[in-house]
Amino acid sequence: MPEQKKILVIDDDITLQEFYTQVLSAHVVKFCTSGEDAVAWLEAGAKFDLIFLDLDLLGMSGFMVLERFKEIRTEDFPPVIVNSCLTDDETQKRALDNGAVAFMYKPIGMDNLLGLTQRFLGVPQ
Repeated sequence: MPEQKKILVIDDDITLQEFYTQVLSAHVVKFCTSGEDAVAWLEAGAKFDLIFLDLDLLGMSGFMVLERFKEIRTEDFPPVIVNSCLTDDETQKRALDNGAVAFMYKPIGMDNLLGLTQRFLGVPQ
């Protein structure tokens, strides 16, 4: 059995949290509903293999989270995949320019989620 990877999902949408849990059941999935909590976890030394980040969060926006991630990024910092219902090219470019490795549009499809997870974790689902 392959090693379970640790995935952090930063999203305040409960329905999406359930979706991530079901689709990524081969992995350990942890959730944060705020950018502040996610940054605090990572600053405290929490280790993850992959991060999914919603741009539309209450309080600290996803873009603000990406900025903080740049400040605390280490050599072993996990890849960050951004998701958003904003579909304009400028939003995607801004996310990628600020450290995201990929961009998913909402609604998130199962095949897209599995494909990106496999691509950045290097493990079959």
